[in-house]
Amino acid sequence: MFVLNKIRGCDDLNIQKLIYFNYAASYLNFSKAAEACNIAQTAMSRCIAQLENELGCALFNRTNRKITLTPAGKRFWEETRVIVDKYERARKVARDAAMGFNGFISIGYGGFDRLFAIEYAESFRAEHPDVKISLFHYPYDDLAHSLITENCDIIFGPANRLLQLNNVRTVTTYVSKYYLAVSKKHPFAEREEITGNVIKNETILFPAKAGFLERTSNYRFCLQFDIMPGEIVYSNCPEAMLAMIELNLGISLVPEQLFLDDLKRIKLIPIKPQPQGGKEHMAASFLSNEKAVVSSFLNHIEKKRPEITEKIQSKINAYL
Repeated sequence: MFVLNKIRGCDDLNIQKLIYFNYAASYLNFSKAAEACNIAQTAMSRCIAQLENELGCALFNRTNRKITLTPAGKRFWEETRVIVDKYERARKVARDAAMGFNGFISIGYGGFDRLFAIEYAESFRAEHPDVKISLFHYPYDDLAHSLITENCDIIFGPANRLLQLNNVRTVTTYVSKYYLAVSKKHPFAEREEITGNVIKNETILFPAKAGFLERTSNYRFCLQFDIMPGEIVYSNCPEAMLAMIELNLGISLVPEQLFLDDLKRIKLIPIKPQPQGGKEHMAASFLSNEKAVVSSFLNHIEKKRPEITEKIQSKINAYL
């Protein structure tokens, strides 16, 4: 629900009456509901009374201490919640359209996808400078939750995680090659390239927590590179994993865009074989998100991906 502007009364404001009723049904307290709606308690009580008069039935049981929903009130609330929620979404869509995308997008990203969130946000803002954008960093374990709880409109992350979500639209942001990340103290740091079959009994690090199924999946992932891990160890985010690599507590397979980070104590080594398709990165948003600016942002990613991919690869090649 949304906070309402203060009004003097509610005659002939049918949707307003439904909104007030939903607040009252949620709080079961006319004073708190009125405060949340920024109106006087008398106005709240009057609107509820008018609504009950229109329906010809009581929606609340009233006592000196508390109010409760009548059976009719409970059923009415079940139906009107849907109406009020749809009205709120319709307002957002109309406002976005009327303002020419002068809206707001909240974007979440996991550690290895920071660069993509920045590049696409910058490119989109160049075309729509009035759009407000907020960026949020999450451990990969919390990334999907930020979308589910509507803290973020769009999230950037690895394809293997985003494709597990239902009812979302996904667009590819980048496909990267894998490199072996090792501490410069590690014996492998003397190599300029490496094949997976020489990596045996090493501690392999992954940037997220995992249960038994993930451990099995990650073991199979190592086998794609002909790596025979000695132990698989997890951290809770890429930054923590990189710190462990710096401390020479293990090695990891990482995407190529890490060349653009300041990794003074880590060496990235080309590794063969490369799994077919590389590491796919994506952006995702729920199909139920009806903000026009969000769908426009995803369309922008699809349109600009070749250009931004070339830009990132040029930076990487210049570094190499």
